[in-house]
Formats: sequence, structure tokens, C-alpha cells
Amino acid sequence: MNLPEAQSSRIDADTWALRRRNNVRLGWMFAAFAVVLFLVALWKYRPL
Repeated sequence: MNLPEAQSSRIDADTWALRRRNNVRLGWMFAAFAVVLFLVALWKYRPL
């Protein structure tokens, strides 16, 4: 992501690294939730 020069100087690399790490963590949490939801659906609608 390319920011204008005025904005890029205000936000340092450590802040972007922290944001990226938090976004990756959030993505893993959503993926885990989707897998759990899928497994619950399989268990609930399993053939008897």
C-alpha cells in the first residue's frame, strides 16, 4: 500500500507491523470460526 509522503512519515514501520500481525490473527480467528461452524453443521445434519 503506497501512502502519500505526508502520511507515510507519520506512521512508522512498527505500527504497520503491529497492524499486520493483528490482521493475521483476526483472519485466523475467522477461519477457525468457519471450520467450527462447518463441523457443527456436519454433526447436526449427519445421516441417522
